[in-house]
Amino acid sequence: MSIALIGIAVFKSPKKTKVSAILYPYNLVSKVESSDTIDIKLLINNKKSYFLDKDKITNAYLSGIEGKLKLVPSSISLSDVTMKIKGDDYYLVHYNFKIDASIESNYELYLSKAYLYMNFGGTLSTNIYIGSFSYYKYEESIDKIGITNLKAITEKEGKSGFFGCLIGLRNITNADININNIKILDENIKNIKYQVIDEIKDSTKYEDYNITSYSDNITLNKNSLTYIALEFDSSNTLMMPVEEAGLAINTSVGTYIIENFVFYKQNILNIKDYEFTIYEYD
Repeated sequence: MSIALIGIAVFKSPKKTKVSAILYPYNLVSKVESSDTIDIKLLINNKKSYFLDKDKITNAYLSGIEGKLKLVPSSISLSDVTMKIKGDDYYLVHYNFKIDASIESNYELYLSKAYLYMNFGGTLSTNIYIGSFSYYKYEESIDKIGITNLKAITEKEGKSGFFGCLIGLRNITNADININNIKILDENIKNIKYQVIDEIKDSTKYEDYNITSYSDNITLNKNSLTYIALEFDSSNTLMMPVEEAGLAINTSVGTYIIENFVFYKQNILNIKDYEFTIYEYD
């Protein structure tokens, strides 16, 4: 009996590593000469897994049907955030990658379903669905307007999230400037509507801004400050709300770019409304 028990202990299968991802709409906006990094969040059930060893990653990239980008691992860090999914305990792990791409002119890439591919020493590879990815590189931004205020609307009908934003724009020229459209640089955000408002208050509640009428065009009068409220629809129903994104304000004198701005940050992850795909590895 003792020999049999020893045999069972010796040949017991090692614990499988289970990996999943919190689905985020990842967004990056920067000038063409800037280098970029991305922090991808994975969930792992095994703190001693080779998945936490950066040096074991021999190849990595983000991919989707629209294209792919090569990644270079910079760091892997285990956070103190834990959660239970389908009966197992998982740890939130941050994978920090440098984007390895030479881009010399205006460039856009949108991966509607982005997958993280990693190869570990040629013996194991992953293809983990992480959400969406919007990537914008720009050559120049006009200097004829300036931003005086940017705030997210994060409460609507008693719910928390990213529902709109408030912008103060100053025309610093001696001529009127027309705004043709404003785009939040996350491809999940659709049907952006905007209107001029009297002021930007301390409140972040949608109901406090009387967003009822919309303008096809807005004029920024010369040497003046204009406050604008935006709201939108989102095609993102299975991912976490947008946390950060850039803006492109297209005007009669060119485009004004606002790089990544944190609109909404969740201190506590509420995962009960989301589905997780579990990937198992030996």
